[in-house]
Amino acid sequence: MRILIIDDDYVSRAKLKALFASYGDCDGVQNGKIAIAMVESAYREDLPYGLITIDINMPVIDGHYVLHEIKHSEDLYAIAKIAKIVIVSKLEAVPPHYREYDAFCQKPVSPEKIDEVMKELGFEKMV
Repeated sequence: MRILIIDDDYVSRAKLKALFASYGDCDGVQNGKIAIAMVESAYREDLPYGLITIDINMPVIDGHYVLHEIKHSEDLYAIAKIAKIVIVSKLEAVPPHYREYDAFCQKPVSPEKIDEVMKELGFEKMV
């Protein structure tokens, strides 16, 4: 499975990549603009991401807009909802105007929390 980690903080991005590595091949990007381009490219190449994590508070383009654009891309490329979306944030909860995400993890994340969320989403670790 392909996993896209979207987080402007290098340390957080590296930690998330390490935590999700046992579930698939991880790409990490530092802002939403790059993330949207990567998701659209993945759809065009028929190599979509199975999981996308999005930080809410990012410069350039915030997490809410990224989520909106990913959903728009699914419609544009006539793709059934493939990617599971996990919001990862320091906030205690996801703001109410966010929709169409599958899980939430509050930072700092732990290996146990990642395993719990992945189990809820139906993903298993690679052997």
